[in-house]
Amino acid sequence: FKATKPESEMQATVKRVQGALNKITPEKYNELFQQMWEDLNEFNLYDVDDDDAMNVLDQVIGMIFEKALGEPSYSNMYADIARHLCDFATAVSQETGNRDAKPLQHFRKMLLDRCQTEFETRLVCLPDDPDER
Repeated sequence: FKATKPESEMQATVKRVQGALNKITPEKYNELFQQMWEDLNEFNLYDVDDDDAMNVLDQVIGMIFEKALGEPSYSNMYADIARHLCDFATAVSQETGNRDAKPLQHFRKMLLDRCQTEFETRLVCLPDDPDER
């Protein structure tokens, strides 16, 4: 038997992060990034069942990635969000001394996997003729 967070709590966390991502601008970056981190940290990602934490992180990575693709003029800001989340996750993992904090340790890998998948998907969709690209 594994103790897991209620699905509604996971959904609420993801929804709050999505709300912050929808409002974020370079001017509001610090405030809204801090809010996102607090929401994710409140979910206690390093202390929940790995599958739940991986699910939340996967959804958050997906949202950041989709925002970067959908708003290319802010893509640098979304890349900064991903980098800062990775940095914060690493710091928390080290602070807690929890070397088995699988979701936090794999945040960067999950992000890179998403980038690789997106690259491969888009590459397959490109026409064979370079003049048609």
